[in-house]
Amino acid sequence: MAGKLLGFVRLQQIASTLGVSIYSDAVLVAMQLVWLLETVFISSAVMPVLVSRVYQVDAAEGGDAAIRFWLHAALICTLVASGASALAIVFSESLAVLIAPGFDEYGIELFSTLLLASAATPVGLALAHFLGLVNRLLNNAVWYSVPQIVTNLAAIAGLLIGFYHGGAAAGAFWMMAGMAIGAYVVCILQFWVIPRAPKTRMVSGIRKSAGNALGLRAPHGYWHGVLALALVALLNELYVYVDFYFASKLSAGSVSLLGFASRLAALANMLVVGSALVITEPRWAHALADRGQAAWRSIIGPDIVALLGCMAIPMVLLYSYPEEITRIVYNSGSFSVGDRKTINALTMIFAFGSVALAVNLISTRVVVLMHRHRWIFIISAIVLPAKIFMSASLVGEYGVLGLAAATVVATVLQSFGNLVVIALHLRTVAFPIADVARLLCGFGLASSVAYVVDTQIGGGILGLIIAGGGVAAAVLAFGLLGGFGRSTFFNLGISRN
Repeated sequence: MAGKLLGFVRLQQIASTLGVSIYSDAVLVAMQLVWLLETVFISSAVMPVLVSRVYQVDAAEGGDAAIRFWLHAALICTLVASGASALAIVFSESLAVLIAPGFDEYGIELFSTLLLASAATPVGLALAHFLGLVNRLLNNAVWYSVPQIVTNLAAIAGLLIGFYHGGAAAGAFWMMAGMAIGAYVVCILQFWVIPRAPKTRMVSGIRKSAGNALGLRAPHGYWHGVLALALVALLNELYVYVDFYFASKLSAGSVSLLGFASRLAALANMLVVGSALVITEPRWAHALADRGQAAWRSIIGPDIVALLGCMAIPMVLLYSYPEEITRIVYNSGSFSVGDRKTINALTMIFAFGSVALAVNLISTRVVVLMHRHRWIFIISAIVLPAKIFMSASLVGEYGVLGLAAATVVATVLQSFGNLVVIALHLRTVAFPIADVARLLCGFGLASSVAYVVDTQIGGGILGLIIAGGGVAAAVLAFGLLGGFGRSTFFNLGISRN
């Protein structure tokens, strides 16, 4: 969680240092591409399946077999990362034209230079993931957030040093180079903190298995499961590239404005939904195993209603105080008047998107727990063309605002598809009308509090602080009184086992 927060800080540093320009556009596109393999393949597909299977291998065949299995996956991912880096370098200009066709000649050259500066990053990220997995399996998970913390701090340091000594282009270059340096520092650190006895056994196992690790047969269905999850993650990632494609054809800085505003919705979900899922997801899995579908009504459903009710707080604040929030987070006061108006409008659109994203994140995890993985892929494959069509239709008249609206609608469609799958599995509606009514009342209460504060005190930082406190107090009090059902945000994973 700390690493993801630092990743958001990194975006804030880009906004305040490089502003809304071709430099920030090129950095955001390059960053998205450099992290693509890690996001789509390793963290979203390889790691979840590997964690679930490595215990089975250890129990059935012993620790040495588990080490061979781990090494097999690590080597394949490292080779894939190396190949991806080589292709990115060779075809950097083609990638720039494909992802951001609106970049001019200088933008394409800058993008290619940034890819070159970070060419070694994907391999470093892959190695760091596998070394970090060893610590997680050994209950040394305190180091879980270290990779992102170190890489983000190194990237921020490179940005600031490069900018103040060589200008915007140098800042962008050294930011990407800093990411690469940070990734390999993480590798050294993760290996160093592995306890001595397991480290010795791991090194010995690697020496014995290095010669035939690539030819090792993984457990049955392992790579099929990885491929299914990777395809789902890739389709979801394509939403971002669709926005980049169309936004790059608009004025310089459009990619940055869209990226900055969408990250606010992502941050809200990370703090509320992401944090809670760390507790609730294992609890849901355990409940489903013990009680079957009955767990939905008694635990999972009320928990979800409580989480969605808490999302009223960031949604209302993003919609009611976009100018104050973007000024604090991105120093938007230094933007031009037009850019300030645009990022504020985008933030208001993505305020609704934050709730849609929350429903999508939660429902996706539930569908996975119900072993209906293939439906996630089918839904994503159906929604993606709709997203492309909506973006192409709206961008001409509404610009980046149309792209943002298309993203929100696509997220709503994907969430709806997930809820239909859940309802079909349960053979009843996912949420009773009473729960939906409680949620609407909670959102209405939060909106009313923000409206009263705005009319009585006005905008500004003071208004934001008072509204934030008032909205949070109203929503949580409503939840405690039973408005969000028998489960509230206070007792998720605490008061019931």
